[in-house]
Amino acid sequence: VCNEKRKSFHIQLVFYMGTWIGSILFGFLADWKGRRWSIFISYLVALMSGIVSSFTKTLYLFMAFRFVLGMCIIPLSEDPFVLALEYTGLQHRTYVIVLWGFFYIVASALCPWIAYALGHWSYLSLATTLPLLIVVIFCRYIPESASWLLTRGRTEEAKKYLAMVAHINGREFPSNLDLKDRTRDRAYEKEVGIKDTFLRPGMRRHLLLNLAVWFLTYCGYHTNVYNTSHLGTDVYVAYTIGALLELIGLVFMLCCVDSVGRRWPMVVSTGVAGVIGVFSFFCAKDSKNVILALSLIMRVCLTTEYDIILQYSAEVFPTVLRGRCLALLRVGGTMSLFISPYIVYLSQTNPVYPMVICGVMCLVLSAISLFLPETMGQPMPQTLEESEQLGAKHKVLDCPCINTKGSGDDSNEESGTMMSQTNLSV
Repeated sequence: VCNEKRKSFHIQLVFYMGTWIGSILFGFLADWKGRRWSIFISYLVALMSGIVSSFTKTLYLFMAFRFVLGMCIIPLSEDPFVLALEYTGLQHRTYVIVLWGFFYIVASALCPWIAYALGHWSYLSLATTLPLLIVVIFCRYIPESASWLLTRGRTEEAKKYLAMVAHINGREFPSNLDLKDRTRDRAYEKEVGIKDTFLRPGMRRHLLLNLAVWFLTYCGYHTNVYNTSHLGTDVYVAYTIGALLELIGLVFMLCCVDSVGRRWPMVVSTGVAGVIGVFSFFCAKDSKNVILALSLIMRVCLTTEYDIILQYSAEVFPTVLRGRCLALLRVGGTMSLFISPYIVYLSQTNPVYPMVICGVMCLVLSAISLFLPETMGQPMPQTLEESEQLGAKHKVLDCPCINTKGSGDDSNEESGTMMSQTNLSV
């Protein structure tokens, strides 16, 4: 495969097809059986497919197991993040994505050197797959989402997990705590589905805007990362530098999202990436170092955008539909990955072509981000009504650090999970 570049693009496409299917299946599983079941099954299937694929000898069998592994890759990485976010209070949400992003960056920086040391793809596959066994074994100790339990009317189970959280955090759990029943109309809640997001104007707007954002962000980020190894430089060094530079995007996000909100860092970061991408069109084909430098700056900007949307989208949709809405967004995002390998393939003609295409997409993404509702300082919505109220008074140029009105609704003060309203969580 290494000597036949076209096949490597096909293998990547098959992997992305699995990602697309898995986003649908595990999204519905997370809302149907809970976040913990989704995490357990995704890790178990990824573990088995990764081990088996390490010993395959034929290309088509390898592609088949890459497809199965692709099905698990998004829930494997993002479902634990969503679960942690549902247990986190307003003032600490950003730290969750920062911690998630930090360990992702460290792993990304180490991965090429693990590959270099092991010297064979099958050894690398085993080395990156076997640690999943730890999660499979200890998954039973992961608490189920209290927010999800409350939407199912399982109040006592929610109290049990919240008491455990309070104990770990050194807080006192009030024995007489009266949890707000989030299933005010149980029959209605059971009938809620994705179709309801299209029937309500506010929800429909949230969903369509976020779908566009995820599609363009996924395509831009993964095209940029994949293109780095095709710029004619040392692939190990280039990939490591690119991964470490993502720390800058993470720091930028940490400094901005809780002061100026989510929208404006998204607008600025993608706008800068777009300008750089379009500017690269004027670089000479043989200016490898200049092209690599511009590509890595784009990587920082796209990382900022990528990290923000993971947090932002979880804050927009209600608990009762959060898993399914995020699944739909992942589907939209992973659909872009079907074309990503072939955008990168254009680098065989001119190394700047993928960057120019990414630049145009980023400029469109920057413009779309202006119309997103702001979620800074807002409790995570639990019902469709609460979600629809987000951005009800929104204006395109609103900025929370200048004008706190318009980014949310006063009624949201009473929403959110019990974790946001009491002082039990981190």
